[in-house]
Amino acid sequence: NAVLSSAYQIEVYDITGKLVLSGKYTSMPGANLYGIEINSLKQGSYICKMLSGSTIVSKTFEVQ
Repeated sequence: NAVLSSAYQIEVYDITGKLVLSGKYTSMPGANLYGIEINSLKQGSYICKMLSGSTIVSKTFEVQ
């Protein structure tokens, strides 16, 4: 849950490191849930990064 409003960016990279999706968002105090459209991604492994200030969170996911 976000304590304050803050700007952040979501970036999705393919396995070669190429940026394939990105978007800028603003969180509001409380729980925040945002979806990203991945229908255009080909089958394979991807890395999703969320960047906010000096904080970076990365997760991998698969498209099948």
